[in-house]
Amino acid sequence: MSFSFSDGSSIEMKMEKSARPHEITFEEKQITWLEMHDMKKSDDPSPFPALSQIEVYGREIMEA
Repeated sequence: MSFSFSDGSSIEMKMEKSARPHEITFEEKQITWLEMHDMKKSDDPSPFPALSQIEVYGREIMEA
């Protein structure tokens, strides 16, 4: 899975099957959006494989 940012940068994240949360950290950025892409279906035979939740944290920067 990869994340692309409005500043033109991107990062890749390798996911592992786990009941525990995955945490992705990266250097501070000033962006207006991010996009998650290049997700791959697991070989798991589950009929409902899915990303169940995603949380993104940041703060709004007020420009003068």
